[in-house]
Amino acid sequence: MLTANYKPAAKWDISLSGTYTYSQAEMDMITFDNINGQLGFDPATNGMSMYDYNLSKVHTYSDLEIQQWDVSFGVTYQVSTKTSLSAGINYMSYDEDEQYLADESGSAYSGVVNLAYWFR
Repeated sequence: MLTANYKPAAKWDISLSGTYTYSQAEMDMITFDNINGQLGFDPATNGMSMYDYNLSKVHTYSDLEIQQWDVSFGVTYQVSTKTSLSAGINYMSYDEDEQYLADESGSAYSGVVNLAYWFR
């Protein structure tokens, strides 16, 4: 995360922040020991030898590579000692092209305007 704040005058505040995240993950090939259907071995795999499971490619489903950006810019003006007016914009980007995820890649902008008053 990188953040910068600037105060050009007593009543003004300007901020800029950004975050970049890169994620990569994968799992090892699935292997089972003691799949022979006899009692006394691992209960999780006991009796699996009678089924024809092909798990040789399951580990390839987890080869994930995800990139995310989150950038924000904001301005605040101190109207009085009890009142401030703020405005900001946020850009978010999410990128993953893996066929085994929901493919929720995309980007969005959001904006906000805020009027604050303190009862003190």
